[in-house]
Amino acid sequence: MCAASTDHALGAAREAGVDATVPAALAALFGRGVAAGHGAESFTSLIEVLRKPAA
Repeated sequence: MCAASTDHALGAAREAGVDATVPAALAALFGRGVAAGHGAESFTSLIEVLRKPAA
């Protein structure tokens, strides 16, 4: 999926002192995808995560 890249972008945004709201939201979404077992699947598998409300 791209979870590691998203985490890297989040860290870079925080280190740069810029607004990290969007990278944080993406990192959370990718984390939910990995937790749901979609880590080895494509980005499009996140639709399954988006269909379920966050806990």
